[in-house]
Amino acid sequence: VAEAGKTMDEIVDSVKRVTDIMAEITAASQEQTQGIEQINQAITQMDQVTQQNAALVEEAAAAASSLQEQASGLSQVVSAFKLNQQQQAAQNSARHTSHSGQRGTPMQPPRARQAVAGPAPRQLSHAGTLVTAQGSWETF
Repeated sequence: VAEAGKTMDEIVDSVKRVTDIMAEITAASQEQTQGIEQINQAITQMDQVTQQNAALVEEAAAAASSLQEQASGLSQVVSAFKLNQQQQAAQNSARHTSHSGQRGTPMQPPRARQAVAGPAPRQLSHAGTLVTAQGSWETF
């Protein structure tokens, strides 16, 4: 009987150890589940940021292309104002000689030209006739 009691105590101790091991396995599994959920959230956030970055790169590429087109257009517009080197040299020497006698006076910007009054504008009457500056009437 004593031996049977001792064996029963060993069985109970073994069952307690197995129960403790199973509890540790359960806790470790829950921690792994939480870790996997956090990894999943991090990957989702990284995916969102990657998509936002891709959109920003597309916008930047479109803006760069637009700026390139605008720069090309501006270059073409400005090229109409460029003078060849001979004309520039002649103008620079003309400016130098014309201003050489005026060393004491500061250079003033050129004045704007005043608008020249032209013929009076024509007005249309409601009947479809044209009134000229002299007052004569014409029909279309």
